[in-house]
Amino acid sequence: MVRVHIPNEREAGLRVWLIYSDIKKTTGAKSVLSLYRALSPFPSYLASAWLDSKRLLGRTLVYQRSGRAEPPCPRSAGRDAG
Repeated sequence: MVRVHIPNEREAGLRVWLIYSDIKKTTGAKSVLSLYRALSPFPSYLASAWLDSKRLLGRTLVYQRSGRAEPPCPRSAGRDAG
């Protein structure tokens, strides 16, 4: 048997609000980009898009701090350690 949980309006609104606050905190912006606002009626898609963006943003910041121009190819990661 499969059960589908559909959050009520209050739960979905709270989830979106929490994701928005994380976006603002992480990016340092005062407002949320329109791409994320367009996804706000769908909290699970918004969360997925934000987590993927956050992961990419984190990688970019790490490589900028290390002085590299761009992230290395994942296949060459083991050879680059030397």
